Amino acid sequence: MTQLELKDVTVYYDEVCAVKNVDLTVSQGDFLGIIGPNGGGKSTLLKTIIGIVAPSEGAVIKAPDLRIGYVPQFSSFNKSFPISVYDVVLMGRLSKGIRIGKKYKKEDHDAVKRILKTLSLSGLAERHISELSGGQLQKVLIGRAMVSNPNMLILDEPTSNLDGAARSEIYELLKLLNKAMTVVIVSHDMAAISSYVRQVACLNETLYYHGDTEHVGDGIERAYGCPVDIIAHGKPHRVFIEHEGVRL
Repeated sequence: MTQLELKDVTVYYDEVCAVKNVDLTVSQGDFLGIIGPNGGGKSTLLKTIIGIVAPSEGAVIKAPDLRIGYVPQFSSFNKSFPISVYDVVLMGRLSKGIRIGKKYKKEDHDAVKRILKTLSLSGLAERHISELSGGQLQKVLIGRAMVSNPNMLILDEPTSNLDGAARSEIYELLKLLNKAMTVVIVSHDMAAISSYVRQVACLNETLYYHGDTEHVGDGIERAYGCPVDIIAHGKPHRVFIEHEGVRL
C-alpha cells in the first residue's frame, strides 16, 4: 500500500533550485535510503515530505492514516540544553499548536516508559543529555520520534557522528523497527545502503534512481558524477569506471 507519493516536486529557495521534478513513491514496510552528494537536496526533500518546506511546484500526497516520526541531524540538536532523557522523549507527545505549560496525561508518561524500555534506555531516563554518548543520544532522538506512535520513521543522517560500533547498533535497531513501520533515511554510509536498506533513491537536485539495491550502480554514478566505492555482498569494490561529468 502506498503511504507517500511525490509528484513532480520542485523546491526553490528564492532563486536557487534545491529539488527539481522529483517523482517518488514510498510503500508501507519500505526501508528506503536516500543518498547523494552534499548540497544535493536530500535534507530539503525530507523537510518537504514532513511539511517543514512547501513545494514550489508539484504535490506531496500522503495516505490518510500516515503518521510520521522525524529524527533530525545531531547538528540541529542542542546537547547543552538542560533536559533529561525522559523529558526529551516526552516532548514527542506534544502536538501542533500546543500551548505553553501543557500538562501531560498518564497515557503520555506510559508511552514514554514503554519506548524507553523498548530502546533499552530505562536506566538512563534521568540522565542529562550532555552525559550521553553519540549512540545513546541518537537512540533518545529516535525514541522522541517513536513515542507519538508513527507508522513511518524519517531520519536525517542518523549515524553521521557515530563510531563503527554505534553505527551498527543504530542500523540494527532500524532494521528491527522496520518490521513494524516504514523507515526512510538520508545517509552517506554506502555500506549501510547495501547491508540494511531495501530501496535506494539517488538524489542530486533531481532523482537519478529509485529502486532496489541490486541495480543502484548507474544511479549512484550519475548522481555523484564520479566513481564511488560501495559495499555489495559484504565486499567493498568500485562499481563505476568512467566519469560522465554530471554536475555536482
